Amino acid sequence: MAGSFRSPLLMDNDSQFLGNSPGDDGRGQLHVKAYAGGIINGRVYNAGSVTYPDPVTEVYALYNGGLAGILVATITLVYTDATKNNLLSFDTVYP
Repeated sequence: MAGSFRSPLLMDNDSQFLGNSPGDDGRGQLHVKAYAGGIINGRVYNAGSVTYPDPVTEVYALYNGGLAGILVATITLVYTDATKNNLLSFDTVYP
């Protein structure tokens, strides 16, 4: 997939909910300012976590009832390389 991908769920621009901080690598780091939850595919979530299983993959887990609550969706983003400038694929799983 050519070009950059900007998910409305995971936007990295400065907003009332999300902001950018200087990162060690100069690219900036996303941080959460405030979070009220949301709905994905009709499922309510109010907490989330992210893991980085390898340099080109990000896995976002969305929960209802906090991080110890019920997993409602997992979103996996795979980039073409470690710069994460170009998205290769994404997958959403609803358990």
